[in-house]
Amino acid sequence: MVQSAQPVEASGYVFPDKTNQPLALPEQRAGWTDAPLPIDPFFLGAPLPGQMLHLHYVYTADEAPNDVEILIARETALGSVDTSHLFSSKLDWPGPEWDLERREPARLWDLSRDAALSIAARPTGPERAVVYTWRMRDAGLLRESFRSLLALDASPFARARPRAVVRLVSYAPFDESLALARARRRLDRFIQVFRDELNAL
Repeated sequence: MVQSAQPVEASGYVFPDKTNQPLALPEQRAGWTDAPLPIDPFFLGAPLPGQMLHLHYVYTADEAPNDVEILIARETALGSVDTSHLFSSKLDWPGPEWDLERREPARLWDLSRDAALSIAARPTGPERAVVYTWRMRDAGLLRESFRSLLALDASPFARARPRAVVRLVSYAPFDESLALARARRRLDRFIQVFRDELNAL
């Protein structure tokens, strides 16, 4: 059996095989059904193959559809490609037509992980987006800049797995505490169902 070659960064660092597996989530589970969403290349940049996954899930078990959008992005194994934009704060809102209203820390208990909880609004209209964003193996802007400056990923201090980021979005029809709480509970329920896959990223 012939093994596929592992991608090698320009720095010489080789990501392990398991990090090169395609990004994927189950198409259906526990009443949730997915459909692909396009990726805005002007907002997020044009992704390389396998670098991003953007899906729209609907919880069909309820009479009224409950929607969740998930975006997963990971650092490319090609060191010559700048992926810093994938970890910028603009992932805290759904897209360029939204304005960030507020952002606060949140705890995702089912994942034992800290995240950011953001509320975004359109310039016109009452709809609000409730957003969870979390980053894995990312030390923050200052430390990541320091790592890049010192070329640590070409050293014995290289990361065993590339950085990744997840954004979950649900929508509330207006800016009202009950509607926002329902949208957040929808995200929490989604995390419970897909906990194993999210923990494995």
